[in-house]
Amino acid sequence: MTASKTGENYYAAHEAKLLKDLHQKLPFFRRALSTRFSKDEVERIIPEMQDEFRRLLPRLPYIGGKQNPLTTNLVACSWFLALYRVLQPRGLSDDEIGDLVYRVAAEWVKSSPRWLGRLQGLLVKTPFLRLVFGRISRQSQQRKYPGDFVVHFVPGDGRRFDFGLDFTGCAIHKFFQAEQAGHFAKYMCRIDYLTTSLKGIELIRTGTIANGADKCDFRYKLISQPRQQSIMRLVE
Repeated sequence: MTASKTGENYYAAHEAKLLKDLHQKLPFFRRALSTRFSKDEVERIIPEMQDEFRRLLPRLPYIGGKQNPLTTNLVACSWFLALYRVLQPRGLSDDEIGDLVYRVAAEWVKSSPRWLGRLQGLLVKTPFLRLVFGRISRQSQQRKYPGDFVVHFVPGDGRRFDFGLDFTGCAIHKFFQAEQAGHFAKYMCRIDYLTTSLKGIELIRTGTIANGADKCDFRYKLISQPRQQSIMRLVE
């Protein structure tokens, strides 16, 4: 059975749950969209986005399903691709839609318990994290699935960063390219700063594949005293 066929079966089998996951995040979309559209227009956009996400599901690349924790990242970004498809005909520019995507992510992050994020961040200093990312790294380098991420774990140097990840293949960028939306993938990269700040981790990065670099060089450092940052700070 081919990877694409496996993926079709996987996402079809989990469609109800995937649609439910998106439904649970709709309040964040509504709050972000309300900064630009009337309430009536927001309520027209939401079901259109859900329908577009449902159409995208069979085309999502299979990258290991539940065995690959990065599957959740790919699925979440497909929500934003669905939103892009719905908003583009309404005359918004890529930057304007990208800002709305960032606002959705910011609402999502603000809703997450800070204690949980900090607890996850503390794993940076434990051997458990090396085991998890070491396994993901080894699996991805087998290149079993063409549409998968390819990632290399980088041990920390004890000073500049606690650990790093070099992505030489990005499933999100590949999928967006296949959907003729590769130019919009760069707006997904900005969300990484939001999700790491929740965990009390500083992300240092010099480039991403979606922005034309040959790799995404993530470097993470646990912040002992998290700095107060604007949740809406745009980066890259």
